Amino acid sequence: MASDSTTPHGGADGTPFLMPKSLPFKYRVSYTYQSRSELIEYTSPYEVVLNLRGFRDSDTVTYVNVEDGKDAFTLTVDRFKFMVAQLVVNSSADEIEALYVRLLLTNHYSPSIPDRGYLKGLDRHLRKQLAKVTKGVDHYLYGDILYLKYRRLSINHLRAVILDKSDIQLYHINMPSTMPNWWLFRDAMKLSIPDTIIRVYTFSPVSEDNIINTPIPGIPQKIIRIINNLIK
Repeated sequence: MASDSTTPHGGADGTPFLMPKSLPFKYRVSYTYQSRSELIEYTSPYEVVLNLRGFRDSDTVTYVNVEDGKDAFTLTVDRFKFMVAQLVVNSSADEIEALYVRLLLTNHYSPSIPDRGYLKGLDRHLRKQLAKVTKGVDHYLYGDILYLKYRRLSINHLRAVILDKSDIQLYHINMPSTMPNWWLFRDAMKLSIPDTIIRVYTFSPVSEDNIINTPIPGIPQKIIRIINNLIK
């Protein structure tokens, strides 16, 4: 079994291990409960991150190769936390936003998460902060129908702006086709709004659309603080 020094810095496709398109590993955590050694296995690193608060730093995370079922390498939980923190800090703003949405999806759907409310509470606070940024959002209400054109490039800001509206029966959302992580948007919205009442359109931006390319102030830092709360 390899030591920590052989830990890879990327997934099978070369992307950071928290954001690969295909996950080559399963993750087996060895921990102590009431003086007994226990094992629990997760199918994604997002599940491990969301459960870290329940483990001690001296517990271990073993990466298990999905193809042959063999142990690839083992980290202490403390080392795993450090690697997560290091990778997030070195990721781009778009990668951090995508990671955050994947954590939200895992928190909602995975049966392995015992405390879904913790991340949901942190997310509600984040959304309240982001919804205060209104520049780049054109919208109007027709009865209980919301028409919104989005002229920024943040999936999490758009989600916050939409969810800040109340008593809406039908959503028409138009967003730039150049928005990073746009393919995650509908899945993210399903966490809070039925898919049957949201219509999503994309437009190819021209200069007259006045797309605001500058990042929403503080978004990466706010998400990093949430992730730090998950792994501390």
